[in-house]
Amino acid sequence: MTEEAAEDLRNLLRHETVARQKAEALVLQRNRELKAKALELDRLMDGERRARHQVEVLRSALQSFTRELAPRAVLELVGTFLRQLVPHDGLAALRVRGGLVADEVLEGMLSGDVPAAVLRNRPAPWERLIAESQPMLCVDVANAFVPPLWPLHPATRSWLVTPMRARDRIQGWIVVESRTPGAMTEAQLDLTEALANEAAIALDNANLFGEVQRLSVTDALTGLANRRRLGEFAHQEFQRAVRHDLALCVIMLDLDFFKQVNDEYGHAVGDRVLASVGAACRAAVRATDVAARYGGEELCFLLLETDALSGHDLAERLRLRISRLMFTTDSGSFHVTASFGVAQREYADASHEEIFARADEALYQAKRDGRDRVVTRRLEGRRCPTARASRSFFISGVLLPTNLK
Repeated sequence: MTEEAAEDLRNLLRHETVARQKAEALVLQRNRELKAKALELDRLMDGERRARHQVEVLRSALQSFTRELAPRAVLELVGTFLRQLVPHDGLAALRVRGGLVADEVLEGMLSGDVPAAVLRNRPAPWERLIAESQPMLCVDVANAFVPPLWPLHPATRSWLVTPMRARDRIQGWIVVESRTPGAMTEAQLDLTEALANEAAIALDNANLFGEVQRLSVTDALTGLANRRRLGEFAHQEFQRAVRHDLALCVIMLDLDFFKQVNDEYGHAVGDRVLASVGAACRAAVRATDVAARYGGEELCFLLLETDALSGHDLAERLRLRISRLMFTTDSGSFHVTASFGVAQREYADASHEEIFARADEALYQAKRDGRDRVVTRRLEGRRCPTARASRSFFISGVLLPTNLK
């Protein structure tokens, strides 16, 4: 082979080597591009899966909220679904009524002793938060310029808060905290707001349902229970008293000469009298008892685990309290008085209606005896349960305190 042919061969080999290197570089570049596209596709698919999951969670939350009519259960659902949407270390779902924290569900590090002790002093720790109306986000407390409006957990490094608003009213707040800086982001805030919007409607519906239920068993004028609620409660408590051998007492109250009040001063004043008497009676009975408007100017009280002696004492206190009420009108000032009948459960009673009937008889006896008095009766020779540390003394069917013996 001549020198010239050898040189040509070497040039050919060099060109082939360069061509091969270029081809290999192109393959490597193509591989990198394919890998980048694959990663981007995975990222997009992962984002799509997350978005689909978030949509499913929000849809499931909406269905659950729609079925729930108990405010606290709604707050518990907030925690259940927020755990699936926003990873966090602490959660406070707060229901607001009348500018105060009415209920709360605490989770994670916000459910410990320190936050619980703080909440026992409510509404002070949350009053600034309740006064606000906008969502807030802190990505890192180390770089925060504005302090939070509520007591943070010492370990909190990132937090967000959003109102639950329905019908232009704040129904409550969602507070989320994390130990990790940067854990709370705009995306997390958006998800929390979406859940808060659904929860707010559920809370509003629950509040409306509760109000309707309350009104259905409440007398609008006096604020006392109505006769329907009294009947339901009396039946239930009579059965419990029989089962556990407990005392049960009924007081009937009727305002004296109430028709004259309406005739002389007008029905608006009469309504004011009933409302004032109802408020005075409501303040005098225990939370475990029921004070109800029985009809017209007649009120009724069902006293649990109370014998006739204690019932007589309460009726006397109510009588004095009502007699001290002063009503002022354009036509002058006046007082009202009331008559009372008291009876308690007898062992022979078959239902609560028999106690009510005896109390009603005692009330009419008080009317016949001159009004503005308390008469307490039981059937002669009949045995009845007695509350602890109580003694009774009967004269002619009228129960008197032992200190009058």
